[in-house]
Amino acid sequence: MQTGNLVAESSLEVNFHPEWSDPQLVTAVREYRNIWTAHGSSIVEVLERRTKLRFVETTINALVCEYPSRARPLILRASYPKNVKCSTLVHELGHRILWGNGYKTTPGEKGSFVNAHKLLFLFLFDAYVELFGEKMAQQAVEFESSLGPGYKGCWQWALDLNQAERAIRFADIKRHKEAWTSHLEILDASRVYDGHSL
Repeated sequence: MQTGNLVAESSLEVNFHPEWSDPQLVTAVREYRNIWTAHGSSIVEVLERRTKLRFVETTINALVCEYPSRARPLILRASYPKNVKCSTLVHELGHRILWGNGYKTTPGEKGSFVNAHKLLFLFLFDAYVELFGEKMAQQAVEFESSLGPGYKGCWQWALDLNQAERAIRFADIKRHKEAWTSHLEILDASRVYDGHSL
């Protein structure tokens, strides 16, 4: 079974494992590994700088399989095209840096999906732009918005703010860490629902 274990000149090591020795999964591991080789150091630097947080984890194991992607445990869908693999890796690592620094939600709890993604989206679009350019960032938003009303509503909420406003809102939330969810506007329950992973 092939595994990609790479340190992309950063404080964070991501180890990519196929679920099993299926050739398509092994190929997908290679693709994720190549993305990490090319962009891993930049991904870590951009996420840490934009959040003014540090990854508390030094090693993360990623399972590459044909399941919906998620942050904990780190699961990455094998069949995505390269550009979606790139944005998905950044998206899930964005959740990990928040979670590791105490910005947690309880899966399944009312509002947890919305709160987690509104917080993430306050910096994720700007990270996408910095890492991959405006066009790919817009494509990532369009793709994620197509996954369900939860994603779409959270992206609309975040992008109704400009870059400076998103940064101010994120900084305000960090100043009120113990009650950070109260600083997030609750989206209209009639149009935004708890959703599923990518």
